[in-house]
Amino acid sequence: MVMADGSDKLDKLDSLSKKMDNLNASVTSIGARLDLNEANLFEQSNKLEAQELVIKALDNKLEEALITIDDLENRSRRRNLRLLHLPEKSEAGYSMDAYLAKILSSLLSIPLNENNIEIAHRIGPLVKNVAR
Repeated sequence: MVMADGSDKLDKLDSLSKKMDNLNASVTSIGARLDLNEANLFEQSNKLEAQELVIKALDNKLEEALITIDDLENRSRRRNLRLLHLPEKSEAGYSMDAYLAKILSSLLSIPLNENNIEIAHRIGPLVKNVAR
């Protein structure tokens, strides 16, 4: 019986040793996967930082472009004239560009022709007996 107890204890020790080996292998495997995941996480973190820098640079360029667009729109408006109360159909026989060049040339005493005017048009709906 003593031998049987000793043999049982050896079997149990052997079984425990195998289980410990299995646990060590599992821990080693988990450690390797953890190292791999940490490396991937570090790589993804670096990529994210790079993308954030790119986005910030693009945001700055967009802001500069919007400022430029706003400036250009404001400058284009500076070259506009709005003339009020020109009698309807007074440009008879002329294009609106030519008519305005003729009127402005005589009023301002400066030589103008229709090529000096980029575009001319009346604004608003036509209402009888009211100049636009």
